[in-house]
Amino acid sequence: MIRFAAAVAACLLFVAPAAAESACVPWEQTLVDIYLDYGELPTSIGVVQGGVLILTVNPETGTFTVFIQPNEDMVCFVGAGEHWSDASQAIIDNILDKAHKTPSSNVPEHQGTPRTPGGSML
Repeated sequence: MIRFAAAVAACLLFVAPAAAESACVPWEQTLVDIYLDYGELPTSIGVVQGGVLILTVNPETGTFTVFIQPNEDMVCFVGAGEHWSDASQAIIDNILDKAHKTPSSNVPEHQGTPRTPGGSML
């Protein structure tokens, strides 16, 4: 869940423009090809504005790919890279510590309020 949240935070602002500019291809064969070429499998999926965000990762090599699926048939390449890993507990603890020390914040003790992205195709 933490990995997906990080992917969404990093990509959300760029998803719609990237999907509009990149080639979209049939999703099923593309995910098979990503597995055959890089050993990546989907690890996280979530609804974002403009479709579904799909993150594929190879945990052994650290390669990853981010796609957006704007409809039932296609996926569009958003980005790819290396050195994927979970955020360290130290980073998480630092953020939580700062969030709870901010006087103006009204941070709940739970994980937050669910969001519903606008304009989703699903």
